[in-house]
Amino acid sequence: MKRRIAAVVLAVLCVVPFTARAAEIDMARLRCKDVLANEEQLPLILMWVDGYMSAATDNTVFSEEWMARLATHMGVYCSTHPRDTVMEAMEAMPAEVE
Repeated sequence: MKRRIAAVVLAVLCVVPFTARAAEIDMARLRCKDVLANEEQLPLILMWVDGYMSAATDNTVFSEEWMARLATHMGVYCSTHPRDTVMEAMEAMPAEVE
């Protein structure tokens, strides 16, 4: 229950700063260099990527460990591939090793 509340609070904190400017972002066109140039968007983008990937795999679990891995991957990938899109960075996410 505490994790669910923490996830909701995190989501609200990530979204609130962005509601003031209701710009639309086409995630298929958003480039890594644009994300790196505007770091305050990163939490919202990570939440979107997590949701997109979760929907594609029918995963309903929110994991802090997964979000940390995702954030690390996106940061490293975008730093080394600034011209790639966020979607390309997401698709390059290594599969989980079990």
